[in-house]
Amino acid sequence: MFRLLQGVWGFIFGGLTWFAIPFTLATTMGLAYLGMSSAQGAPLLTEEDVNKGLAAPLVAQKLLGTSGEYAMLFLILMAVMSTGSAEVIAVSSILIYDVFQMYIMPFRTNLKEGQCILCLKSMRASLLQQNQQLCSCPDVKKCEDCRLDDIARAKSKSVMKPHYTCSVHGDFKEYQEYLLNYKNWAIVICTFFSVPLCLFCWAVDLNLAWTYYFTGILIASSVVPIALSIMWARATAAGMVSGIIGGCACGMVSWLYYASTYPGGLSAKTFVKNTGEELPMLTGNIIAIGVGAIGCIVVTYCTRWKMTDAEVEAEWEKTRDIDNPLSPWLEKYKGEMQLGDTENLIDRPPLELVIRKFRTAKLTAYIAAMLFTLLFVVIWPGSMLSIDILDITGFNAWTTLSRMWAFVACAFITIVPMYQEIKAIVKQFKQNKEDKKTRKEG
Repeated sequence: MFRLLQGVWGFIFGGLTWFAIPFTLATTMGLAYLGMSSAQGAPLLTEEDVNKGLAAPLVAQKLLGTSGEYAMLFLILMAVMSTGSAEVIAVSSILIYDVFQMYIMPFRTNLKEGQCILCLKSMRASLLQQNQQLCSCPDVKKCEDCRLDDIARAKSKSVMKPHYTCSVHGDFKEYQEYLLNYKNWAIVICTFFSVPLCLFCWAVDLNLAWTYYFTGILIASSVVPIALSIMWARATAAGMVSGIIGGCACGMVSWLYYASTYPGGLSAKTFVKNTGEELPMLTGNIIAIGVGAIGCIVVTYCTRWKMTDAEVEAEWEKTRDIDNPLSPWLEKYKGEMQLGDTENLIDRPPLELVIRKFRTAKLTAYIAAMLFTLLFVVIWPGSMLSIDILDITGFNAWTTLSRMWAFVACAFITIVPMYQEIKAIVKQFKQNKEDKKTRKEG
């Protein structure tokens, strides 16, 4: 049961840890910049330079000298490289595994719902027709041919490894290797395509704030439809597409219309300035996420008004069909669900058992989502609106909170992963020792 909760708590702690970075950096650097500007009697930077994100580097340079410059350079490089590499890998994975694999060159072009991707036989008894048999493909970890293939490839010293000979899993393994090769090339291509995109943003003089806010308008409409596709069995493809595209279009139109009411309108000279104003951006984001949610729900009800219990269960079975036969999800969670060893890919636990075992993780996610939404969207902003100007006690409490949050987050992401890795190594060492002892006794 503990592993089922790990993903939920990982997202929760990850979000709280990440939030410490902009919160603390904005508090310390922002207040330092305002204090230095006040001491000088004039702003150190123009509003345009502040929007470009130059306040933090300036403060680091003024207060820490050369050390501050190198520290800020190192921080920016690490942030840009880690985020950039993650985004490039994510886009490449989507292109290869969600587009290329599914629609351009699938492993089985004639694969139907509920069929095994290896043998094309049904994996559900409810879908069997006359003279048809259920899938009998063995688990890859218990396949003798796969074990021999692994031994032969491990012993091979050549760059070109021997082909897989397993009649059940061999072709699919080679297909996965081809996809991995395509993904590597996609990473290279996406990296090179990101260069002209960055040059374009620099040429039209886009600042960080404009980019952040515009990204919200562009993708906010997909938040609710994606969430509903996971939590709501009734959600349809038509509803999701309508909500996402319709919400994005309405958000863009409202954003541009509001920006056009400012002096200069949407002319080339004032486009970035007017569209980057807070109220147009806020309007576009709210309308995008609102229309996206409403559009998805309305179109879903129009296309699927009623569902029986059998149809709901069949819909959830579709999600269980999304699995990799080389690493089935059941292998990861059979211990938590107290299941025995599985011989075939069709040895799935009943849906009721899965729902019951995941109930704690589900409730934890729902409760945490509601509580943190209430805290960060209602309580925190509302409490700040009740205070006009902070006194010295309130100011100290605010800055102390930001610094303590940062220190705790830093300690957490440093100690916890190290502890988990050490624990996993010790556990694996003990397991290897027991396996070795068992082999000797056998």
